[in-house]
Order: sequence, then C-alpha cells, then structure tokens
Amino acid sequence: MSARPQSSTSRILTVFMLVGFGALVWFVAPWFLPVYRWVNVDFAEISAKANANGYRVTADQVGKKYLVEFGYVPRGKGDPRPWVLLKMTPEYYSVVPDDDFSVDEEGLLLRATIINDRTGEQPSEFLRGAGQFKDRYFRAEAWRFPPKSLGLNTGDRPVILYDSMSLEKMSIGQAQHQQGLIDNTSLSIPDDDGWVPLPAE
Repeated sequence: MSARPQSSTSRILTVFMLVGFGALVWFVAPWFLPVYRWVNVDFAEISAKANANGYRVTADQVGKKYLVEFGYVPRGKGDPRPWVLLKMTPEYYSVVPDDDFSVDEEGLLLRATIINDRTGEQPSEFLRGAGQFKDRYFRAEAWRFPPKSLGLNTGDRPVILYDSMSLEKMSIGQAQHQQGLIDNTSLSIPDDDGWVPLPAE
C-alpha cells in the first residue's frame, strides 16, 4: 500500500517553518558566532583596497592575529573614536615593517576604531559597566586593519577587529596602572586626530 502523498498545505507549512527557523538562527547567531567576520572580512580584499588607498600591506600581514590591549577613554560628548590602542603583541612594526602611514601605539594613546567580530559593533555599555577605570580596559586577540577598512570612516586611524571569544577585562590592578599612565602626560601622549570636543553648554 503506497504512502499518502504530502498535501500542498503541509509542504507550504514545512517551508514556512524552515524559513522561520533559519531566520531565528541567523538572528541569534551573532550572540555566539563571528558572523560579522565571516560575512565581511576577506584579507585579500582588505589588502587590495588598502593598497588602492595608498596603504602598503599584504593579505598575510592583515591576516596576522595579535594580542591587543585597549581602553575606553572618551574625550568628550560625541567623540567619534573613544577607544585607544595601548599595546600590541607582537609589536605591529615587527609584522608590517614597511608601514609608513601609521604611528606607534607604545606611549601614544592611539585612537582606533575597535569592533567585535560577531556584530561589527564597539564593546557595549554593558561591558563597560559603571564607567569607572576598572571597567574601561580590555585585552583580546585581534586583527589590525589599515584606515578605512571594512567601509568604515576612520580617518587615518586603524581598525581593530577583536575576537569576541577572547575578550577579557584587565584586573583592577592592571586597569589602575593603565589609568595612571594615561593620567600622567609625561608618560602617555594624547593622540591628536583632529577632533575637538564641543564647548560645554
């Protein structure tokens, strides 16, 4: 005895359920998976566009993963680059020795666009906690891309794409040390990227 053929109504219902499930998975995926990196990051393409913009870097160089330290140090309301790059391991210039468009991050509060590999967004306010120094400093594995990469308006400052799974806050002692370095203008030089805070109302 042959099985009853599936009705067109049940087939349509099955398709709708599969589409709905797929949409749900795609919506939830960035909470757990590096969806932004999978969709937007092609090292060869980033290298080609960088070279077209005058930034000499190879696909292997932009594909290098670093351990980076960075902090949230806004200069005022509306700061387009409130994040500073504090340190990279290995040192950036040991990987890209021919770079003549960047400035060294050691001792300089280098302004950078810092985004995660899941959604392409900056670290959230939730991660920054109450905004005290102990919640402002992080380390993570990350890639450093030349200015204007990924279609972002970064001026002549780099893009840091960090691996969300590796992100961690610095300890209170380490954060306090970083804050002390930043507050001491003889040890840390503010990066002048041309942005000026609006006058207080």
